[in-house]
Amino acid sequence: MNKKIIISGPTIISNEKKNSRDELIISNIELAFQNHEKEQRTAELVIANKELAVQNKEKEKRAAELIVANNELASKMKKKKNALPNL
Repeated sequence: MNKKIIISGPTIISNEKKNSRDELIISNIELAFQNHEKEQRTAELVIANKELAVQNKEKEKRAAELIVANNELASKMKKKKNALPNL
């Protein structure tokens, strides 16, 4: 037995609107979740960036210390060389 379902025009439109509305709701929920994830990642990157800035300052300080130590060593070696008799 074949049953025919007759759907009137307004019912089809109403169902399409409901489906469209449901799809938009789902899309909005997904976008809200993605935005939340992006905000968390941004916060993590801000912290990582601050840590890298601190590390860079420490490396710059160490590099300056090494330059001073290198200059002192070069000066000592020069004095030692000048103090040795010419062979």
